[in-house]
Amino acid sequence: MNNDEQPEEQDIICDCSGTTKSKIEQLIDNGADNVDAISRATGAVSGCGSCDILILEILAAKGK
Repeated sequence: MNNDEQPEEQDIICDCSGTTKSKIEQLIDNGADNVDAISRATGAVSGCGSCDILILEILAAKGK
């Protein structure tokens, strides 16, 4: 995903759980530093799993 395609804060990253980019960023800011921690807190990745790449990109953008 290039910078022109970065999800907006309110964009849903995980359709299965309804997890938004802002929720993921909030979790990262509060110490979540990997996909497993975000998954446990939100249910993201536990459904179809297609959001794992987006979550990894958000983690990388936050320096995690």
